[in-house]
Amino acid sequence: MSGERCFAILPADASSLKHARQGVKATLSLGQQKPKGRGYRRHLEGWQLGLLAVSFALLALALVMPRPAHDPIVPLPRLDHQEEQRARVRRADALERARRRGLPFSVRAVGEAVRRYGRAETTHDGPQLGSALAHLRRTVLLARQDSKAELLLELGAVQTELFLTALGEWEATGKQTAELVELGGTFSELAEKFGWMDPKRRLRLDEAERAVLFEFRWLELLGLREERAFSPSLDEWRRYFRCLLQYPQTPGGLRGPDSARVRLDYVTALMKVDAEYPAALAKGMLHQQLGESGDAQRELAAHLSAHPHGAWSLRARNHWLATFEP
Repeated sequence: MSGERCFAILPADASSLKHARQGVKATLSLGQQKPKGRGYRRHLEGWQLGLLAVSFALLALALVMPRPAHDPIVPLPRLDHQEEQRARVRRADALERARRRGLPFSVRAVGEAVRRYGRAETTHDGPQLGSALAHLRRTVLLARQDSKAELLLELGAVQTELFLTALGEWEATGKQTAELVELGGTFSELAEKFGWMDPKRRLRLDEAERAVLFEFRWLELLGLREERAFSPSLDEWRRYFRCLLQYPQTPGGLRGPDSARVRLDYVTALMKVDAEYPAALAKGMLHQQLGESGDAQRELAAHLSAHPHGAWSLRARNHWLATFEP
């Protein structure tokens, strides 16, 4: 039986039966007899239990003692998984409505303008890219005059789904389709540049992270991110910055001074939309990683002053102590 002790019932011998018949008095007299042949070994009895107790004590001491920490990982924004599920349902509903009734010409023109921009982006031609963006913004203005905001949101759901499908095909085959280029622009190029691919050339981003990156890109291209009808929810902002904090857009991979500096920018932007995020702790850890001890001490002290107890208090103390190391 896994995880349990099995106790066997041993047969009683003649001697033990005799003692039982003689009663308690005989048994006590046996217990008073001097043991034979034990010598020094009697002083070592129970050493296993003593060693176990000492081990537990040392482990407990190690857990509660503050110690320097060198882990460069920063706290990630808290996610509401129920809200994530609701957002997935909303996107699926918008996709179904668009497929069922179709989209008006002015909205479909916006979709074509997004594709034109994606093709221009891969050329790395500044003037061509600027012209494509200007055309896209004019097309959006015309669509806003003719259509309701929900129709553009349905277009966004359709293009998000198409992008995810094209990204999966590229991941499986290693070949870019026209759909991926038109919707994602230089996404595949940047994924390799920023170290978003694992050794087997699979994206490290999960589906929700892929979707939120595309949705934020789409809203930015259309110039709608700040408008109330289109602005992301708090959970979407958190997911977006959570993705960037894990996979910063820096050449040369996910570690090093460049990534720490970019993460500082992400934290500064995140704290403007998420008051619950422990920004001072994150900044302190990143300044420490950059070797900026004074800034790290100030930020970590600010976090500990505001949050002397809580989920991150021990880590904050550890990093604060580490800033005093030579």
